[in-house]
Amino acid sequence: MAKATKKRPEEGGWGNSKILTRPLPSILDEMDDNIKAAVEAARRAEEAARMARAAADAATEASAEAAQRAIEARKAAETAAADATKAAADAAARAEKTALAAKQAAGEAAHKAEEADKAASAAVEAFKKAATEATRRAEEASAKAVADAEAAALKAAKDVAIDAERLTAEARKAAAEAAKRAEEAIPTALVRKIISSWEFIIFVTITMLAAVLSSVAISVGLAVMR
Repeated sequence: MAKATKKRPEEGGWGNSKILTRPLPSILDEMDDNIKAAVEAARRAEEAARMARAAADAATEASAEAAQRAIEARKAAETAAADATKAAADAAARAEKTALAAKQAAGEAAHKAEEADKAASAAVEAFKKAATEATRRAEEASAKAVADAEAAALKAAKDVAIDAERLTAEARKAAAEAAKRAEEAIPTALVRKIISSWEFIIFVTITMLAAVLSSVAISVGLAVMR
């Protein structure tokens, strides 16, 4: 059986441990530092965990708020879409109503224009008929006036001729009476000589013609004035 040999410290076992080679105060200081570091690490871990929880809570709250805002935004969008759809429908209805009213007004205007055109055509036709009738009546009145004037002139001429004949007869009678009176007042030979002379005959003729022409002129003037 092999004889057991005791190892020396430098060959193994506790030979490599710093505890055996370092002073106790240094080891205690290192342990205290490690404990403080562990406590600080634990504190920092706890702070980090607290901050993580706060961040998670904030994130959860933000997510909930974002979700609420998203819901509200969706509702607002739906409301806006509904309002826009209703407004579009109302606008379309108003536009259709306006278009219908405009179409109806255009139809009425066209109908009125057609009626006005018919009325204008009727007025033109009536004016033409009235003008034709007035022209016919004017022509008839003119013809009647001409006929009346011709008849009046003819009657006046006849009256003048009758008056001229009457006046000529009266002038002749007066001349005969004058000659007779002259014969009675003047010697017969002288009277015969005067009466038979051309000067006396011309004088008596001119006097009679002047009287006749004066009567004719007066009669014609009176007829024209009528």
